[in-house]
Amino acid sequence: MGILNNFREHDFPAQVDLLTRIQREKLAEAIPELFDLYVKPLKDAMVDHLVAITLLGLMADEEPQTLKRLINGNIREKMLCVIIAGNNRFRSVVPILENMIGKEEFQELQAECFFALGKIKSPQSLRLFRRHIHHPDEVTASLAIQMIGKYRDEASIENLLAFLEDTEKIREYETCSLKTGMAVEALAAMKSRKALKGLVAHIHHRNATIRRIIHDALVRTGPNAVPMLADVFDTGRAEEKVLAANILGLIGGKPAGEIMIRALDEGGANHPNVRFAIYEAFGRIPFLKGLTCLTDALQEEDDLILMAVLTSLEAQISTGVVASLRAILARADLHGDKLIRTLVAVKAVRLYEHLYSDPVIAGRMTAQILETNDPAVRAAFRKILSAMPGERAASDLRMISSLCASPDERKVLVIDDSKAMLSFYQSVVLDMGLNILTAANGREALNLMEEEKSFALIITDMNMPVMDGLELTRKIREQANRSVVPILMATTESEQSQRDMAHSAGVSAFITKPFTAAVLKEKVTGLLCN
Repeated sequence: MGILNNFREHDFPAQVDLLTRIQREKLAEAIPELFDLYVKPLKDAMVDHLVAITLLGLMADEEPQTLKRLINGNIREKMLCVIIAGNNRFRSVVPILENMIGKEEFQELQAECFFALGKIKSPQSLRLFRRHIHHPDEVTASLAIQMIGKYRDEASIENLLAFLEDTEKIREYETCSLKTGMAVEALAAMKSRKALKGLVAHIHHRNATIRRIIHDALVRTGPNAVPMLADVFDTGRAEEKVLAANILGLIGGKPAGEIMIRALDEGGANHPNVRFAIYEAFGRIPFLKGLTCLTDALQEEDDLILMAVLTSLEAQISTGVVASLRAILARADLHGDKLIRTLVAVKAVRLYEHLYSDPVIAGRMTAQILETNDPAVRAAFRKILSAMPGERAASDLRMISSLCASPDERKVLVIDDSKAMLSFYQSVVLDMGLNILTAANGREALNLMEEEKSFALIITDMNMPVMDGLELTRKIREQANRSVVPILMATTESEQSQRDMAHSAGVSAFITKPFTAAVLKEKVTGLLCN
């Protein structure tokens, strides 16, 4: 009698105990009976799963039997044996797996065959993958491309880059195919200079989804991508430099920071959008040169750039930073007033706390807090004041706490991955008497929309991680109750093709970075009045 005789009649605990014993004692003689149970499952999901797990463990040393069952077994048996062969890198099955690929009768095994061959990494399989990257079936082609990445096959780099180039063409750029996304992942997996240089060359890909996939892949690649991103500041357009700075900030590390320092020193960051992106990136990269650069940038005149500078300095506070700020603010000139407004707008509570020892500067900052219509700003400074000693702090706390804002009931939803930009929008929109809610990407915005049902206006950035502005706009327009809500898209894009694609998605109007508070107010007013 077999070990599993009358197994189907046992109760659940007895079945689990028996399967556990077979695993623990590695009772290979149970394999035939286990395959009988696997081929004709018990319909109990837990027990059927344990049967498969037990087989996977026992078959780890059974290459000849795996090969035999792969040839003679039914489709369910073959599926498990393909997985076993891959997990244990059984080279003898390679010809069988290669022969299965492309056969109609083994269609449901295609993916597992590719994955198994990718794990075994037989040199002969590489030729198969190269042939199949142009397969008419997109899933098959995508699987082959994925395997090319696992093999780090540099001979295929040109073919993979061709997928990106094809989707840049005027009739193709609105579509993001599975194989194009997989080509990006395969190139990133190679981590070679040639592959990463090819990805960086498409950093501003016309298709927003592919562009986001490229950015995510470069960030995951990390320091290996940094030298290639440096070239963007020498030869790239402003839009490309902005994206390069964003990626470098997310990669982090001193080498990434040094590249952006060089761009500032050598004229590669003359455009205000580029400087904004670099200063914001410095907030994620704590290193001395970056901090010095941010401190020097306190002299910038552009309101938006100052927001990026102060947001980053708030994250990297030091005695030198506080001393520089105090020296500028002590002059009590127009630029000092602008810095005060910006400090309050970005909720720089740690800087406020360090500057509070100077009663004149503290008084100017508190006066600005009292002028704002932003309840979030007031709440942030109330919190820090409540923890500070002294009658002056207590008095300022009472004054700020006594105010209650009553904004317009109309809500504006703003989506941007930049903290500095969100602070800017918040100060402008609340100054207009409107209510505002914010999100850092499209996915967050959609989640917020499930709670807040009505918005008078939506303002979104175009390029964001997780979900970009184009995809967000399409999803908003799919909702019947939001088919006509005005959507204002903020962008650094100069290409007409990008604006055309945004219009097709449902964007109502554009505002081009950099822009002033006055320009934003004019745009918002126009859209709300239409």
